[in-house]
Order: sequence, then C-alpha cells, then structure tokens
Amino acid sequence: MKICRIVYEMPPPWDGLAPHPFEITQVQSKLGHEIDVFCGRWYKAGPQIEIPNVRYRTFFREPMPGTLSLTTSVVMFFKYLLWRRNNRPDIIHSHGHFGIWVYFYRSLLHKFMPWSDELKIPLVVHFHNTAKGRWESFEKEDKYIAPHSRYIQWPLTVFSDKTAVKVASACIFVSVDNKDEAIKYYGADPKRCFIVETGVNASLFFPVGQEEREKSRKEMDLDMYDKVILNHGLMVERKNIHLIVEAMTLLPHSYKLLLVGKADPVYLQKLMQQINAKGLKERVIVVGYTPYPLTPIAYQVADVFVLPSSFEGLPNTSAT
Repeated sequence: MKICRIVYEMPPPWDGLAPHPFEITQVQSKLGHEIDVFCGRWYKAGPQIEIPNVRYRTFFREPMPGTLSLTTSVVMFFKYLLWRRNNRPDIIHSHGHFGIWVYFYRSLLHKFMPWSDELKIPLVVHFHNTAKGRWESFEKEDKYIAPHSRYIQWPLTVFSDKTAVKVASACIFVSVDNKDEAIKYYGADPKRCFIVETGVNASLFFPVGQEEREKSRKEMDLDMYDKVILNHGLMVERKNIHLIVEAMTLLPHSYKLLLVGKADPVYLQKLMQQINAKGLKERVIVVGYTPYPLTPIAYQVADVFVLPSSFEGLPNTSAT
C-alpha cells in the first residue's frame, strides 16, 4: 500500500507528538508499505532518521508561535498539489491541523467537483485532541490564553477540525472523550468516528530488574529508598507542573520529583523560582529535553507518574 502521511512533528527533534507518527511509520514500513511523509522540520535538527520505504518531504516550521496554519501549512499544501500530479497514494493519513488546507481543498471539491479523482483517495484524520475542547477547558478554568492563540491559532485550528470531520472518510480519536467532543462541538458523524488509543512500543518500554533499576537511579543521584515521582512531557503552563512542585512541600523528604521534557523558557524560570523558594532544590531533578529512545529510563526508575494538566486528548493519568 502507498501511504501519504501529513504530520507536523517528526523526529528529530522528539518534540510533542513526534514519537507517535514515527512508531506508526516504522511499523508500516516493516509490513512492506511505502510511505511519503509530509512534515515540519528544523533544518539544523540533525539528520533525518532513515526508515526503509519511507520518503520525507520536509518544510520549515512555523516562524512564530501560532502561525502554522498561515505559513508552513500553506507551503505544504501547494507542495502536496505538485506531488499529487505524479503520485497517487492509496490512502492519506493526516494528523491534526497541519493538513488544514488539504481539508479545505477537499471541502471545495465535494461542493463543486464531487467527481474529482482526489476524492476517490480515502482520507483518514487522526485527532489527539479537539481545539474547541481545549478552548472550552481553558475558559472554564479561567486560564490565561495568549492573544496569538485566542485570535489566530485556535480559531484556525477549530476551523481545521470542523472541516476535517466533514471531509474525512474516517476520523480516528485517541479516547472516548476525544470522540464525544468532536461530535458535540463539530457535529462529527459517529459512523465515521473510531477510537484507537495510542499504543506503546513494548520492545522499548519494559520493566527492568532491581539491579538495573538501582544502577539507573544512582546515575540520577537517586537511591533505592527514594520515592520517585515522574512527570514527562512538554513543560508549559497548562501542564500544571507547578502544582506538583507545591505538593512536594507536603511530602516526606524521601519523595523526589523527576521532570523530563522540553520546557517553555518563561514557565521553566517560574518553576525554578518556585523550587528555590520552597527549598526543594535537592528534591527536584530537572532533566529537560530527552530523545524518545532514552525516555524509558525515567519510567524504569520512577515509582509514580503524575500528570495534572488542564487538558489532554486522553483522560488524565494520576498514577501508575
């Protein structure tokens, strides 16, 4: 099968949702499928990870926050049209709103040229969240919404979501809540909505023995008696990591907090000030950005995983 994958994040770097499309692409390659990946990329991010039967078609990432739909997505759309002149995939798999103008293009074809060959190719759109659901969550909690998000990014993302559910042959959602939001806010057809929870690479994430666990802990300046709380992911305001830091003041000294993931500089500064003010410098370990293949180590040394974010596509996890 020839697959066209449209996804903004593809490693390197291992930002955001990058592990998900990477794992899917890798597995499909092993099954013998051919995949053309249209993705965003920082050109100084390092060499692209080579996967058999996979061709990358990369584009500069958004030059300023909130401008993806007006910059990179536009360039990608016209490159897609040029590519389609000589290529015909069996299926198109698009993640989120990077494909906003592909969705809009298809909506025009449905209206004015329903016999178009483009519409004979199935389009599957993958939703990891809904823009309207996130927006409503922020409004409900009275959280600050940056002007570029409120007036540019989020309205365009909502438009992308609404258009996608109308033109897609099928919509994949990572949770029941995700699907229900699309039906509630966008009027998605339940018959074309499917739930496929995000999988786990069992060859990468697996339990280790006590000896290996203690060795990894020692390398992180942790001992076998520490109770390690892990938070892994992008460190931004909506993830509410500051609440975990605050909770640390109520726990015994043996409890340590391990923070793994890329951080927003402003929010990280706020966290560091909080950590210092609370006298938690020796109990909070900030690892920062970690390539996906190395992240299992953090899970192997941890006792508890905590995710107190305001909004996620999947239901929040309090502990494992």
